[in-house]
Amino acid sequence: MSNNTLAYLRKFFNWCVDQEILEHSPADRVKAPALKVVGDRVLSEDEIKIVWQAFEEEGQIFGNLFKLLLLTGQRRSEVVKMTIDECKGLNTLEPIWEIPAHRTKNNRP
Repeated sequence: MSNNTLAYLRKFFNWCVDQEILEHSPADRVKAPALKVVGDRVLSEDEIKIVWQAFEEEGQIFGNLFKLLLLTGQRRSEVVKMTIDECKGLNTLEPIWEIPAHRTKNNRP
């Protein structure tokens, strides 16, 4: 059972207790299977070159999307919702993309 599955089961059983369907949650004593491990691996310079070449071969629309994801490290949902109004200084050496707060996970620009 995954950590997410256990979390959903706990919520459901706690709701059942609140609704007086159950006296206690059967998930109370269930231990999470493992700590969630966050990866910290990064692509090497050679791997980036290979991936970049694959993006070139992918074509203009998706290739450029993948390049932007790689260059910015932003979430896919934030990149695909980008508008031209969010991009400043496109004809300069230091263009800026400001994501509106309402579209970010932490509600901050």
